[in-house]
Amino acid sequence: MNELPQNGSYVTSGLPALEFHTKDHVVRIVSNEMDNWLGGSYSILVYDADGESFVAGVVRERGGEVSKAWVHPLTDGKGLDIRIWTTGSGSGMYGQLDWLRLVGKAFQEIALPDPAPALLQGHNGHDSFDIVDGVIHWEFPIYKPSDPNADPTGGYRTLILSPADKKWKLLEQRQSQPSPQP
Repeated sequence: MNELPQNGSYVTSGLPALEFHTKDHVVRIVSNEMDNWLGGSYSILVYDADGESFVAGVVRERGGEVSKAWVHPLTDGKGLDIRIWTTGSGSGMYGQLDWLRLVGKAFQEIALPDPAPALLQGHNGHDSFDIVDGVIHWEFPIYKPSDPNADPTGGYRTLILSPADKKWKLLEQRQSQPSPQP
């Protein structure tokens, strides 16, 4: 059982199954079908606080492994934000972040805007995502035109997306490798 810390957010990895407990809900995320790395689908199943009465569910396709999940109760207490990061199975390991909002018994997909092309210059996959204080962080290595896929030499770029701004911005660009994620 994964309890939410005081700030109401939780991140974890380790599918094929995760369980999150909030004040009002139990959220189960289950990787379905096929090999976890190659693709298939994942299910988000939401139950009431005792975990017995089904509230809502959705099945989503995935093109690779589910790397992490975040569950955040909405500030009005009437729903959940659920974000799922999947990593593609190809050599580029492109990341995808799905954002679903549960309001009542219905899921809504929250579309993420595309970054400006200049922010993606040198992007060739190997993405990682994190959520810090409600802000999405997207980090990736920067490839120079002659770099092989296994050896980017342009440093690292971190973009951020605040739900209030609805626009990707550059947080930092650096030469050093990022710190390992737990």
